Amino acid sequence: MASSDVILSYIERKGWQTEPILNGWHARHPEQNADLLLSFTPSWICLQAPLAGLADVDQRDLLLRNEMMFMAKIAVAPGGAPSLQVELPAANGIHLIDYALGALAQYRDPQANPLREREDRRSKELYFDEPPGIPHEILMTYIMAILPRGWGAKSKPKGITWPLKYKGQRLFDVYLTVSRSWAYFHAPVLPEAGRADPSVQAAFFEYLLSVNQVLYMAKLGIGEHDQALLMLEVPTQELDFDMFRLVTRMLGTYLDLYAREIQIMAHLHNDRRLMEKLGVC
Repeated sequence: MASSDVILSYIERKGWQTEPILNGWHARHPEQNADLLLSFTPSWICLQAPLAGLADVDQRDLLLRNEMMFMAKIAVAPGGAPSLQVELPAANGIHLIDYALGALAQYRDPQANPLREREDRRSKELYFDEPPGIPHEILMTYIMAILPRGWGAKSKPKGITWPLKYKGQRLFDVYLTVSRSWAYFHAPVLPEAGRADPSVQAAFFEYLLSVNQVLYMAKLGIGEHDQALLMLEVPTQELDFDMFRLVTRMLGTYLDLYAREIQIMAHLHNDRRLMEKLGVC
């Protein structure tokens, strides 16, 4: 397990200057003109970078960016500005820290185009004949091992994408794509977007971004048709069984905790009393 001293020493060798602050550490890279906030728990390493250039960007666009980005996510604290966040399991922190720093460096630029980057990856890696990043037989052993937790394969893989299912509070479809570079899960929490008025939709988007503040590794975003998605990405070479078990546990936990709440917030217009309580009008 990577301690805070190990991680801080590692990033200092990468040119970051660190200093302790309340509840964590501040890191600055003079050459990159970049700042980070780091915090540590016994289980997690959390990195956060400011996104001042996106303070006035439409919330829908921020959520679309979450669907497009790898590993990083945009979150917004209530009444605050958007920030870029990455969480790493402490047990794998030293193996994942370079990926985290790379994601933060890539996406902290407000002019970055994550859509183009993601489409480039798809065009290079995700066509049907692409060999999977992890052989199907190995992934099947992973899936079989978590059957007692409510997971299973819904059908045979299609190319390098596995249609999975998770039975928790209800039955969820979850898709796992494993390319040469990335393994990424996405679960349609709300497959069909509601036809809400603008104030309800704005409250819904604000809610999704605020939930991202408290999720570890996973993130909420929206697809191009405003369907709500729960997502998580891991570098393929780091997806051994222990990591697979961890991320499926996290996804299952969050699906059970938030799916009903997401549905309520998406259809807030059906409950005028709750709208008034939340100040949505």
